[in-house]
Amino acid sequence: MNTNQPMSPVSDTAFFCCGIRELDAASQHPICNDVYAKNFMTEEGRKAFNKYQPGYFARGLNFARPKIIDNKVAAYIKENPKLKIILIGAGFDSRAYRIAGGDWLEIDEVAVINHKNRYLPIEDCPNPLKRISINFSEDSLADILHEQSSSQEYLYIVEGVFMYLEVDEINSLLAAIKKAKGKHTLLCDLMTHSFINNFGKSSKKLFDESGAVIKCQTDKPESIFTDYGYILRDEVSILESAIQYGSIKFPRLLTLKKMRKGFRVMHFKLG
Repeated sequence: MNTNQPMSPVSDTAFFCCGIRELDAASQHPICNDVYAKNFMTEEGRKAFNKYQPGYFARGLNFARPKIIDNKVAAYIKENPKLKIILIGAGFDSRAYRIAGGDWLEIDEVAVINHKNRYLPIEDCPNPLKRISINFSEDSLADILHEQSSSQEYLYIVEGVFMYLEVDEINSLLAAIKKAKGKHTLLCDLMTHSFINNFGKSSKKLFDESGAVIKCQTDKPESIFTDYGYILRDEVSILESAIQYGSIKFPRLLTLKKMRKGFRVMHFKLG
């Protein structure tokens, strides 16, 4: 196992999100309470995290987003305790350790998977868990998913990924999922062009300069999915949830529509 492979610029953002979850878990009133986040924050991780220095707004949103997804995943597992859950671009996700039930598969770049295996071993997971490393620019995600799939229903989680992809790259990822056997539900977060360029300029500048370019080319990103044949079952505003959880103090009446709709967790079903 090569644990010395350097992280790519996009993978640095995994430390950004993980570091925020560590801050949340260490707070007096944690929202997501990812107690495993600290496992991954090595010297390398803290160096990457400190490069971004997330502000109040970014922290509040990133406290709320994983909590929304946690709640939805837990609800699905309650209905089907053996549900197959596949995380694409898993980053330093620890849901397989924190949520009871489910049969988990994590897919990400080699350096991320090596880091996870070293600091949060699979054998310590209370649920069935498998990790697969991939070079997204060279390997076939479709082939990997097809090899792992069966006729059962799947829950795919794609968190913190689509904002970095062009429309054709999103379509390629959806095509890979669609090629796999079995019905599926997709949970993901989507950000609009207006939101990132009006309310996230400072974060976007830092990420762009690091090589993790935030692309968000449309104000209706869900249309990419519905055009592909997905049905939008429901959506949750990450900003409004952050206000509800108390991670952002922002008067609800002043929450403009484009801000409420600007960053959402989306629940799609393939129709």
